[in-house]
Amino acid sequence: MPRVICYILLLIGLALYSYSTRLDYYTDTAAKEKLDSEASEKIGGDDYANFKFYYYTEVDKLKTNKLFYEDFGSGLAIASTTLLIFLYWKKIKSFQDFKTTTSLTRKQIFIFSNLVWLIMFPATWWFYMYRGERGDYPWFADTVIIPIMSQTITYIIAFIPLNIFLWLTSINNYLPTFVFIRPSTYNSKEIAKEIFWGFWLLVNLLFTYGFVLEGDHLSIPVNLFFTFVLLNLRAGQIKKQTVNEPT
Repeated sequence: MPRVICYILLLIGLALYSYSTRLDYYTDTAAKEKLDSEASEKIGGDDYANFKFYYYTEVDKLKTNKLFYEDFGSGLAIASTTLLIFLYWKKIKSFQDFKTTTSLTRKQIFIFSNLVWLIMFPATWWFYMYRGERGDYPWFADTVIIPIMSQTITYIIAFIPLNIFLWLTSINNYLPTFVFIRPSTYNSKEIAKEIFWGFWLLVNLLFTYGFVLEGDHLSIPVNLFFTFVLLNLRAGQIKKQTVNEPT
């Protein structure tokens, strides 16, 4: 059943992407060309800043839903494909199989998390270059190198908090274990743990939604991998409680 759902989502994503190829970028190409012509005359002028605001506003009015269907369709297809790979890797055929899904070891989490995080660098380049090539940005806009470099620096710095988070949440963590393990009893400590991990999983889910919606192709599998990592770390903490229970 989980695989069937992923296949359906994959087909929906491919259908949306295919539909986007049949749409034009603008409802009125002549009006768009006129705006571009006006832009070439306004560059360097005193009212150039005001014109840019006017330009972007008018262009947005002319856009069709082509880019939405293209981005969301491709994003949904990549997300569902990533999930399918996971389901086949873990040999999950039914929802019941999730109960016996095993986690990574602490060593594997540290190694793979850092390796997978490296994908965010080409992901950033691809995201902006792809949009630049298809014409998302006007010809007079600033270079895409600026956001690429700023995000690249952010991702480099993020290696530090990423590894600190992994280290702190791995202290006395019992891994490997079953990913979807549940505590035998819910006391205040275990409830606090569930709230903690629920918060980070919710944040991660919001990022997933954003990446899929924007068609951020390479960031989607990275994000889904870290969803699995968070579930692994949570499971290790829950296992700790069951191991320490008196017999």
